[in-house]
Amino acid sequence: MPTSVVFNILFLIVLAILAAYSLIRGWRGCRTGEDKRCRKCGYILYGIACAQCPECGLPISPGNTVMTCTPRRSGVRSAE
Repeated sequence: MPTSVVFNILFLIVLAILAAYSLIRGWRGCRTGEDKRCRKCGYILYGIACAQCPECGLPISPGNTVMTCTPRRSGVRSAE
């Protein structure tokens, strides 16, 4: 095969990958905000003063919490 044909095929493959990535990224949108949640029940632990989850009673420690992000599609406004 001539090199120009190989180059064109590789160019089209790269272009298709970039187009697919752009479509997926545009649909999902960027992630905004982070919530500290209980690992057991998923309760949002924002502003909790006690040493345990008020929903399930699991002690709050770095090993028992998980940080989550809220996905937001571009063009969609939140109700805030």
